[in-house]
Amino acid sequence: MFYMSQKGFSLIELMMVIVIVSVASTIVIAQYSNSRNSKALSLGAKQVANDVKIAQNYALGALDAGGTNPGYGIRFSNSFDSYIIFADKDNNKAYDGAGEEFQTVKLPDGVTIQSLRVDGIDISPVPVDVVFTSPYGEVYINDANKNGVNFIILKVKIENPAGAEIISISSSGKIN
Repeated sequence: MFYMSQKGFSLIELMMVIVIVSVASTIVIAQYSNSRNSKALSLGAKQVANDVKIAQNYALGALDAGGTNPGYGIRFSNSFDSYIIFADKDNNKAYDGAGEEFQTVKLPDGVTIQSLRVDGIDISPVPVDVVFTSPYGEVYINDANKNGVNFIILKVKIENPAGAEIISISSSGKIN
């Protein structure tokens, strides 16, 4: 009697391996995407906080921008992926346009400024200027009507399930 020895895999075994590999790949790709979005959100929040501190340092250091001891500030607008660092050359504690623009900063891909809250009130879509005066670093947080306010919360939110981060800037100059 001769028995045929079977070598190799059956079709069912091969299909099961393909299904298992496909499921594992899907899980890994989903985790990678969430991790990348989470890192972009974290990077965007740190970038905003650092740029606010940079504007504050420019004002304290009296960095010359062609004005008489200009203050420096940041203009935030709702639903944008960028913001403007500016030199307040006329010392009116507000951004007046391209003549004062120092730098436009783009947030990481997928990260946008989702809402602007001043003293707990959502003022979106009104732009907000945070200005540090030179040489003492006093903080002015103004809305489009140039009304002085005490506190601003800027919410930087990524447009996916990664979530949101909140950056707080107080009238005392504290940045969280």
